[in-house]
Parts: sequence; C-alpha cells; structure tokens
Amino acid sequence: MRKLPGMRDGTSGLEVQKLQESHERIINLSAMGMSQRDIAIEVGCSSDKIRYTVNGRLGSDKLEEIQEAAEIETIDIARNIHEVAEKAIRLMDEVVSGDCEEASIKERLDIAKQVLHMDGFAPVAKQVLDVNISNMEKLGLENIKNRAERLRLLRKPEEEKMIEGDFKLINSNSGDMPEGL
Repeated sequence: MRKLPGMRDGTSGLEVQKLQESHERIINLSAMGMSQRDIAIEVGCSSDKIRYTVNGRLGSDKLEEIQEAAEIETIDIARNIHEVAEKAIRLMDEVVSGDCEEASIKERLDIAKQVLHMDGFAPVAKQVLDVNISNMEKLGLENIKNRAERLRLLRKPEEEKMIEGDFKLINSNSGDMPEGL
C-alpha cells in the first residue's frame, strides 16, 4: 500500500500525522453523528480516508475533545433551563394564587390549565372518526344500514341525544365527502 503525504505506516494501517482542514471537516461531521459512508459522499473522498481519519490517534483524540465540549455545553444549557423553569414556576404560582395583581382571571385560568397539563392532567382531546367506505359493497352496505337502524331503535331516547352531537353523517352524493374517500 502506498504511503500518502502526511501519513505514516502504523500497525493499524495508515494514520494521520497532522490534522489538515479536510481531516477537521471529517471529524466534525463524525461528531455530528454522520455515518462514515455519508461523510465520504459529503466530503468526496474514499471511505478508507474517513476510517483512518476518525479511527486514528489524532482523529479519535480530536473527536473525544469535541464530544466532551458538547457534553459540557449540554450540561450548562440544562442548568440554565432549570434556573429559568424555577423562576417561571414562582411567577406562575404568584399569578394563580392572586398575588400578582396585574394578571386577569383569564390569564390565571390559562396558566392554571398549563400547569395542570404539564402535570399530566391534559384536556380531553376531540377524537375524529375517519372511515373509509370503499370496501363497503363487499360487506353488504344494505346489511350494515339495516343493523344500524335496528341498533338505533333499541337505544333509549337519552342515549340517542348523546350520540347525535358526536358524529356527523356524510352523504356521499352531496359532495360532503372528504377527499380520498
């Protein structure tokens, strides 16, 4: 194997002796989580160059240095977020308890809802029922209609009122059908 400029023949194959600009770019892309194959395509070099750059002593030391710096930065960001969150909680507590006179009842209620939502008390979401009726002929559309009518007749009037507001009947001949059905 031919020895390339700036490289020495080590026990593990070719190894970078001095990090050039192209090596720095490869290491930075690797630190961002890019695969060696994608880095080779992005940089326009062989996968061998990527491998010996990232896995060599200088490359792995530089990669470790970048990752440590990122971890320290992540910890600092998490601390800052925690400090801001503590201030936000104190302010929210003041608003909800009425200690903040500038806040209206509506603002207090909105904040209380947000706090409840963050604590797992999410509002009930409206559910949408989407039915694809393209295969209804196979199932016997008339049979389904007849069964639905029989079930409707078995319901008590108060159950009928509860169900009435929850669903909208779509007439396929009136143009009310959602696209794709």
